[in-house]
Amino acid sequence: IAVASGHNPLVVYSDVQGTWPGLGNIATDPLFASPSDRTDPDDPTFVFLYENYHLSSETGHWNPNSLTWEADGLTSPCIDAGDPDVSTLDEAIPNGKRINMGAYGGTPQASRSPMPALAHWRFDETSGNRAFDSLGDRDGTVYGATWADGVLDGALGFDGEDDYVDFGNSPELVPEAMTLSLWVRPDVLKGFVVHKSGPGAYDKDYELSLSTSGIKVAIGGVGQYTNLRSNTKVSANEWSHVAFSYGEGVFSVYINGVLDASKTYGFTLTDKHHALSIGCGNTTSQFMGKIDNVKIYGMVLSENKVLDLFEEVQ
Repeated sequence: IAVASGHNPLVVYSDVQGTWPGLGNIATDPLFASPSDRTDPDDPTFVFLYENYHLSSETGHWNPNSLTWEADGLTSPCIDAGDPDVSTLDEAIPNGKRINMGAYGGTPQASRSPMPALAHWRFDETSGNRAFDSLGDRDGTVYGATWADGVLDGALGFDGEDDYVDFGNSPELVPEAMTLSLWVRPDVLKGFVVHKSGPGAYDKDYELSLSTSGIKVAIGGVGQYTNLRSNTKVSANEWSHVAFSYGEGVFSVYINGVLDASKTYGFTLTDKHHALSIGCGNTTSQFMGKIDNVKIYGMVLSENKVLDLFEEVQ
């Protein structure tokens, strides 16, 4: 807040209750992480304990009590809403290239900005041999798969023999942390849905496959890898939403918006320069059925955000 002239305040790029004229102002709940922890809410002399006035963020706010980053179910409207002419300084990545409102804007404790997906393949093209990335230039080449009706507009159908989509190798698709989300409708419960690996067990980036016993996801580092198997099975001839994430030593798989299985791991994923393919792993483990709406995020999404992805079509 700056005094412009006399006693007339000029409020800019602030979240102030009521109506204040001024560039960039908002008047809404700032969604602090936990502003109201207190000893006894019925005691008029109550004392606030462990209050946390960092801004809520689905990608993480700093908790000064536990000294950790925590993900929230909502993101504050004050994130990336400060003065665009002020440097983000030491704000944590992702910082949205614009400073946050509030006391922690421009500091290492600034709440993280929402991060868009790295790639999004909708499979809505209906014809041709290109699967376009709606967020960038990571288009895929379609080999044999056919355009079909999907759970969200179009989809691609795979025959279980030699159909797949090749997205080539991109180091950006093996980030330090990642969430992959898709819809799948298998005709039979077998085959690789997602594959970015070589032929050897220790030559994996990541992969997702189906079997009659459930979903198996694998990730790999240098000379080591780990598998994660779901507790729940998906059904043949039905659409299911499947997602998996890795990052900060935690590996998880979700089915229809619900966390199904999780484990810890102790290595760093490395890009082994394999092409990412959908519908094909190796020649003996092809997928038969439909796949739709594949998204890759360069971060571990919160459980609420994964649920949002599932509920997009509900």
